Amino acid sequence: MRRRVFGTVLIISLCLVLTPSLVAAEPGFTQVRSMPTILGVPSTTLEAYASVSCPAPRSCTAVGPGFLINSQSFSPLGTATAVTETNETWGARTALPLPMDAVASTTTSSAVSSVVCKAVGDCTAVGSYPTGAESIAPLVETEVAGIWTAISIVLPGGVIGIASLSSVWCASDTSCVALGHFQGAGLPDEPMVVVETSGTWGQAVSLPAVPSGDGSGVQPLSIACSSTANCDAIGIGGDSLASTFEWTEHAGVWSSVLKLPTLRSWQFLGISIGCPTTTTCLVVGGLIPDAKASSQDMFPAVVTETSGKWSKPLRLPVPTLAPRTTQGLLTSITCTTVRTCEAVGGFLSLAGGSRARPGAFTWSDGHWSAPGMIRGVPLGNALADLSYFTAVACASKTECVALGPDRTSKGSSTRAGAFAATIAPMRPTTAPSPPTSVNVHPVGTGAVVRWSPPVDDGGSQVTLYTVTVSPGGERCATTRLGCRVEGLVAGHLYRASVTDSTVIGTSARTRPISFVPLR
Repeated sequence: MRRRVFGTVLIISLCLVLTPSLVAAEPGFTQVRSMPTILGVPSTTLEAYASVSCPAPRSCTAVGPGFLINSQSFSPLGTATAVTETNETWGARTALPLPMDAVASTTTSSAVSSVVCKAVGDCTAVGSYPTGAESIAPLVETEVAGIWTAISIVLPGGVIGIASLSSVWCASDTSCVALGHFQGAGLPDEPMVVVETSGTWGQAVSLPAVPSGDGSGVQPLSIACSSTANCDAIGIGGDSLASTFEWTEHAGVWSSVLKLPTLRSWQFLGISIGCPTTTTCLVVGGLIPDAKASSQDMFPAVVTETSGKWSKPLRLPVPTLAPRTTQGLLTSITCTTVRTCEAVGGFLSLAGGSRARPGAFTWSDGHWSAPGMIRGVPLGNALADLSYFTAVACASKTECVALGPDRTSKGSSTRAGAFAATIAPMRPTTAPSPPTSVNVHPVGTGAVVRWSPPVDDGGSQVTLYTVTVSPGGERCATTRLGCRVEGLVAGHLYRASVTDSTVIGTSARTRPISFVPLR
């Protein structure tokens, strides 16, 4: 697949596919901070840490680069890198070691796509590394007391070709299961799993193949388990990698592959799976138009499994007012308890130029929160014009950490980096702060009033803006960032102020702006 998630888009008028049941509070973000970039990545190149794990509050380990759904190519840039954060300060980067048969390659690099830490300094990561001009092998990295060690994995039937591991789940520091794929010479991609038992990794085992009628080129992406013998795994495949497939393991036996439901005219692109209970799983990703559509639009979506039955995709809303966004994609989900999961990704804003912004949803007791969004990620002395979350991990039900890439472009100059943010899955809700940057332009016997969204929406999406003019009390109300007030007297002095409202309450009024109608 070569589709770019946050590229040029065609805006069309669409009806809401499905309306989710929302709770009022949205995720809240604090401590937005820069991260060290991945080793070997140029400062102008957008490349992201693919996974993060937080075994304790304010203590996380991130790894990258890895396979990212937004990449133009499956080949990552840079060198397999790990970095650890303590008390919200990221330390020095570690170049992860590679097996003895690793070779330098001009077409691909070592990668780590997933990490799980059972304790601080006790982590397992998986990925891939080059072993020849056209040969890529699966990679396991284990950390003990801060020292990383590389482990090679034997492919099913001893095949040599192209293979990688994309996701890992661990029951303990010596008991894990990893998901990946392999491709022999001239053969299509095949999904596989490999299991660690008592500290020893076995030979990879093939998963049931995707039916030939559904196309080829399956890319397993994410796995969630209750034990190493009871797992759910997902991947994308088929034409343009636009279909999502699931494999289920019960008592050590993997089932036949299942194609997840779609909607009419829409394909569901599932990227990450989380299972809050043994009978409930959530797959997050995006809705994309089917092959017959000309649109390139994408919307955040989720498919839910309850007792073995999968729902149709549910389209989640994008923030529409603070600021306005039109599209989105979810890239990662983690479940902290049987009642709470956190999903992250990004939203695309077209107001004032195309901007991608990081955002999140919280799943709580079967309901999805309103979308939360960071309005601007600092990159040096500027705000990034493209940023989104690629991964999330939670140390507790009240504290998560999400991370991703950021980039700012000014003229011919481009600078890219990495960032992290602390997330409270459910922030306390309050009335919003007032709108910002209010401007008034007299027009005839009225005025056009424009403004920008509030700095803080109070934990719930803005649903209405109201302009009030005094004296006289003339008003206009809108869901946009401007409206026109009529019925004023030319030559008289008026003052205009603006409020914004959410389901929680209404803000204070902005500082009044004086103006005189022209005629």
